[in-house]
Amino acid sequence: MEVGFTVKMGVAMILLCIAKTTNPKLLDNLLTTKAICPKQCAVCSSIEMLCSGANITDVLNYDMDPQIENLELSNMSLNFIPLEVSHMTNCKKLNLSSNNIQQIEKDALQNLWNLEDLIISNNSIMNIADINPSELFNNTKNIKRLNLSNNHITNLGQNHSTILISDSLEVLDVSQCQILSVVGQIVLSGLTKLKYLNLSNNPILLFGELFSNSITTLNLRGCLLVHLKDNALSGFTQLDLLDISLNDQLFIDNTIHSKTLKTLDISQCSVRIPNLDGMIEIRTVFMNTNRIKRLTAYQFANNSKLINLDLRENHIETVDPLAFYGMTSLMTLDLSTNFIVELSWESVMATLPVLETLNLSYNFISQVGRLKSNSLRRLNFDHCWIHSIPNGAFVQLDKFSELILSNNPLQMLLPGSLNSSHLSFLDLSYCRISHLISYEFVNSPNLTEVRLTGNRLVALKNGTFNKCTKLKYVDLDDNPWMCDCYSADFAYMATLANRTTKHSPIDRTPSCLTPDNVTGMLWHVA
Repeated sequence: MEVGFTVKMGVAMILLCIAKTTNPKLLDNLLTTKAICPKQCAVCSSIEMLCSGANITDVLNYDMDPQIENLELSNMSLNFIPLEVSHMTNCKKLNLSSNNIQQIEKDALQNLWNLEDLIISNNSIMNIADINPSELFNNTKNIKRLNLSNNHITNLGQNHSTILISDSLEVLDVSQCQILSVVGQIVLSGLTKLKYLNLSNNPILLFGELFSNSITTLNLRGCLLVHLKDNALSGFTQLDLLDISLNDQLFIDNTIHSKTLKTLDISQCSVRIPNLDGMIEIRTVFMNTNRIKRLTAYQFANNSKLINLDLRENHIETVDPLAFYGMTSLMTLDLSTNFIVELSWESVMATLPVLETLNLSYNFISQVGRLKSNSLRRLNFDHCWIHSIPNGAFVQLDKFSELILSNNPLQMLLPGSLNSSHLSFLDLSYCRISHLISYEFVNSPNLTEVRLTGNRLVALKNGTFNKCTKLKYVDLDDNPWMCDCYSADFAYMATLANRTTKHSPIDRTPSCLTPDNVTGMLWHVA
């Protein structure tokens, strides 16, 4: 006892001497050793510690501030959640991804009262019951997001003791797991505030009989669904967006009901009949890259609120004149990359009173009718088979501003075929056009951009665009121009090119084909 007391007194005297004779800051350094941030930790601060791939022993030996809000312990080969984590009572985000965690004790998070974001993706969890889902968040009342993606989970629970329970969770990500079916009202019954459920890229074969008053977004992209029952979505009373794309065997020949769904992505599946009758509130539909062959009369009669419809890259051959009857709100229609040969132009325009954009590119359409619309603004015929356009085809389009006719075998334009007082953008590139009459654009005063690249123009008639006072861009490159310095037509082309090509973001300077002594030269060099 005396020796111990003597030692203590000696140490005290030494420290007292140091205090009197040494700089106070130096004394602090002697008494306090500053911890060094462990290797591979990107950040070590009082509120954030990001240590992906670091040595767990070094991290745990580091004097972590209990006020840390963002803690990352990913890629550390952890088998369990370290006890030290429970002391981080102020932690809002905890990242434990890319470890070997198989189980989580029910009290592992009991002191993390402020936790909002928990990431346990890419671990070794085999069964949802192994994380004690019904009790894990008993004390974590602020949890908003849980990421369990890329684990080996095969189901989301089958009874009250094996389902996730949380009154605050809003986002659940269980994508890229091994879930085979999601069936039954009990599965989501413990998640009363859940808004987004991500089940994408699971081998799900069965889906239905679920119930949720909170989920607004449901992701089933890239699963193995083949069929959905009529009532598959009926239990989702707030569902706003459904993504079931990339279920390449999924076909829908029945009527699926949803009173709330507004956005549907069912692209890259095997849909043969575009049946949307049961979705009366639908606004946007992506049904591209399916196997639809025809659009029958009244196909979308119950979808009066649909605004955007994407049917590109299907096998559509025929479109009934009344196929779009009742679509009084449709503004964008994409029918590109199909096998459409002809359309009943008058009926299509009449049944789509507010249509603004129509994409018919990459079809086999050979004729364009005289179109009439108070709303159409953009029309795309790129890569079709149009040989000619009738006089006044676009005159009755009151708001028409953009016309794409590129890559069509037009060869020549009939007088007045492109008349439009509202047209501002015109693409006639690669249309085999050999000449333009001098008054072709006199009735298109609002043209600001014209593309004539890749045609067979030898000369441009003097004054062709004189009435187009707003013209800023004219692409004249890749044409066999005859550069005759004594020609008024060449002088006009040169002046036009000099005035407009300088605004182009890429070099569009025309080059000469004839005469022989200037072949291949740029016009201003020749």
